[in-house]
Amino acid sequence: MPWSTNEWISRLLSRNEIMVDVVRGGSAKDALILQCKGRKHWDVYDSSSSHPYPGEEVGKDMPIDNLGEPLYSVTLEEGDLLLIPRGVIHRARASQEQGSLHITVKIPSSDLSYGMMIQRGVGSLSPEYLESRLRERITKINSEQEAACKACMALPRPPGVICDNSLVRIAYDVKCELEEPTKERRCPTARFTRVTDEKLEVRIRPNDVCLLEGLTTAAPLAFVRVSELPCRDVFEKISVLSILYHKGCIELDESR
Repeated sequence: MPWSTNEWISRLLSRNEIMVDVVRGGSAKDALILQCKGRKHWDVYDSSSSHPYPGEEVGKDMPIDNLGEPLYSVTLEEGDLLLIPRGVIHRARASQEQGSLHITVKIPSSDLSYGMMIQRGVGSLSPEYLESRLRERITKINSEQEAACKACMALPRPPGVICDNSLVRIAYDVKCELEEPTKERRCPTARFTRVTDEKLEVRIRPNDVCLLEGLTTAAPLAFVRVSELPCRDVFEKISVLSILYHKGCIELDESR
């Protein structure tokens, strides 16, 4: 049988009638104070935790006299209301000349948060329903990613970018010589010399020797497709050629 609104609220809230001279401590729930009889003075202190959790109650083991000055103080008359957020330490004392009665209504605001509602809602769903919705979401995300990738690949390539389909050659005014490793120099060396006698000496990996040989043995001024150059690692091949291009040692044919 579904609960009515009044039944739901009465089950959710808790109520205490307190008729004492002194009240102090803290609560894990928001507290709504209703002064019903007499007067009562309240001292409210700053929260000892910036993010109190639903299950914690502060002030029980903490000497309240060591909290310093209260954040604010107020005296409640009959019919007055005071809201104290959860986790906030408070102290109350009745006036001496007459008795005092107040009602505390505790509100589990943490249980009414959006996160708790989602947690309870998800917990009531069947695993089959969650899996089907997850598959739908993943399929949609994957299709959007594929569309974005195709759109990106359709964009014109920026100038100076070498790919597996690019055409490259040794620069027309540059001569490349390869030297084998020696006792003093364990790595092969590529020496690039420009007609202006500018020289660049680069230590290379043994796997890159065949790559540069493919460039140097090509017909004079002939461009070679990158995919046809020998090198086991495509990423390394494009990385080496990109470095040599930015150093001015090779040229790139971007007209085709």
